[in-house]
Amino acid sequence: MRKSAYKAGKTIIREGDKGTEAYIIVDGQVEVFRKAKDGSEIILTKLGNNQMFGEICLIDDTMSRCASVRAITDVVVAVITKESFIEKIQSTPTPVRSILKIMAKRIAESNEMFISLYSQINAMVRDKVGEILDNNKILIDQLKEKDELIAELQEEIKKLQESGPTKAPPVKDTRQKLDKDRSMKLSLKDLDNIAKEQQKKKE
Repeated sequence: MRKSAYKAGKTIIREGDKGTEAYIIVDGQVEVFRKAKDGSEIILTKLGNNQMFGEICLIDDTMSRCASVRAITDVVVAVITKESFIEKIQSTPTPVRSILKIMAKRIAESNEMFISLYSQINAMVRDKVGEILDNNKILIDQLKEKDELIAELQEEIKKLQESGPTKAPPVKDTRQKLDKDRSMKLSLKDLDNIAKEQQKKKE
């Protein structure tokens, strides 16, 4: 069984590719992921020492890789070829091999269902977030209009305060004016009386 080494970040197997090898992790850690319809990555699981990945192709080589595997750390793996795998199960009855194929197919189908469900949930969340953002925008616009109206009212109140109400004349000035008017009336009356007396004297 040969060994291969991969640097951190290196993709070891890629979703959709054909393969004839499986891998057992000797040292390091990898992540198994798939691409969603929107292009985002969905991390299915993480694997470490003594765990295997890519085994489906050993059971049914007509199936494409159902997920990608990428090294999280520097990784050393033991490579299992399909030929060596078949040699080890030659003694296994044919029905068992058929069952293994069915299991491999079901695993692949379950992955497809998971991706589909994830995409649907992701779309629902995006729609809901968009709806919330739209509602918040409407509320913000309404609050903005209210603030503008309040600002206009405050400006009008300020102008009224600056102009002030019409001031009534002081009480003292009013009395002086009345006294002056009275004195003028008395003076005219006296002049009238004087004029009448002079007229009588002439007669």
